[in-house]
Amino acid sequence: QGFRNLTLNVAAGTYAETYAKENGISYVTRAYVPTVVASGACGENAAWTLYDSGKLVIGGSGAVQDYKSQLVTPWVSYRDSIKAIEIGAEITSIGRYAFSHLYEVKSIVFAEGSKLEKIDVTGFYYDFHVTSVVLPETVTSLGTLAFGRMYELKELYVPQGVNSIADNAFQGFRNLTLNVAAGTYAETYAKENGI
Repeated sequence: QGFRNLTLNVAAGTYAETYAKENGISYVTRAYVPTVVASGACGENAAWTLYDSGKLVIGGSGAVQDYKSQLVTPWVSYRDSIKAIEIGAEITSIGRYAFSHLYEVKSIVFAEGSKLEKIDVTGFYYDFHVTSVVLPETVTSLGTLAFGRMYELKELYVPQGVNSIADNAFQGFRNLTLNVAAGTYAETYAKENGI
């Protein structure tokens, strides 16, 4: 109250920006710089970092380890704030339950040049709000319930080199369309499983 020539310098998309707009205060917007909320290891050479934007970034190399359930993943206490998952290029496999039951996730992205080969049992099980996923061309195997109960998943790009998909890898799908190359194992799988 009582400001005359005040200009707020606010980060894009923040509460401060909204406040300035709603109160008719002059403002300039700067780029939003995400801050780290938590981080740690998730494999012998794989690591995770969670940002305040809700992005969970998996970096390092090799396999993301198996977990006995979603309740023992290192990010379990943050799972309601995770909105996006980004898998680094040097990650080769995603272990059991690694990214399951992340109910608020809206996107799963694999870095350009990804070396991912395998998504194990329940890798992305119950990630409700994801609508589309493009798997890297290096993926060859999708385990049981790898994308199970992802009710909003509409399209999944399946690389032509995939040669193993578990019978119920997509259990509970509603309107899923698999994007497959003609004459591939994935096309045969889709036909045989009514997808």
